[in-house]
Amino acid sequence: AKFAKKPSANTECEKCISPKTSRSGATNCSVCVEDYYLDRGACYKCPKVGVSCPAYTKLESIALKRGYWREHTSTIMVLECATNPKACRGGNVSSYCADDLHGPYCTICNRDYGRRHTSDVCLPCNTYYKLTNSIWIVICFLALVVGLLYLFLRSRKFRSKDDAFTKHMIDMRVRYDILRTKFKIALSTLQILTTFPSQFRLPYPTSFRHIC
Repeated sequence: AKFAKKPSANTECEKCISPKTSRSGATNCSVCVEDYYLDRGACYKCPKVGVSCPAYTKLESIALKRGYWREHTSTIMVLECATNPKACRGGNVSSYCADDLHGPYCTICNRDYGRRHTSDVCLPCNTYYKLTNSIWIVICFLALVVGLLYLFLRSRKFRSKDDAFTKHMIDMRVRYDILRTKFKIALSTLQILTTFPSQFRLPYPTSFRHIC
């Protein structure tokens, strides 16, 4: 209703001046229209984002949207919970934070609760420490497995290198033995040829001696 009765014996009504209005049957214009809130008898425009202001809204009853926070019900400063929107549940109650949270932007866990990061859920301290210990046990186990796997692969790598080196040395020894045998044969042949005239008292032909 946009009219209110005068507080007199007659039944005449005067039109409320927007953004003020009145409830049905009221005798004065004591509430605000939609998108306005009442504070100390005056109507003010609601913030453009983060709130919902239906008709008859008061400063202390402004409904915050999910993901927004304000320090208390007597302030109009509404802030966005950019880090962890789920922590700020909004509404029009005295606490705008999710369960087990409080403080600026709902980033602080309540007493006997804890977490590692602001984006994590607050857990009871006993559960939190048990979870932390379990995580460290898993990390240590994985580190041990990785270390053993590294040592195993490293030993195989060195073994492969040793096998290749051994094979190379064997090949070199075989080649050396073949060359040594050929060298001995060539040396023996040369010795026979050089001692042939003296042993059999037969000189080499002139053409052969000229070549040699």
